[in-house]
Amino acid sequence: MPNRRSREVHHPREAVTVSRVSQARKYLSAKTPVCNKIVALRVSHR
Repeated sequence: MPNRRSREVHHPREAVTVSRVSQARKYLSAKTPVCNKIVALRVSHR
């Protein structure tokens, strides 16, 4: 978590895009369970 916060401080634009992506992921995961699995895989990779 601290690493992510430092990134937000250095790159505010990146923080905005990350928040938008997280919102899109929530929307898509709510729509389709398959997308939720893909999101889980991507999160595990990071």
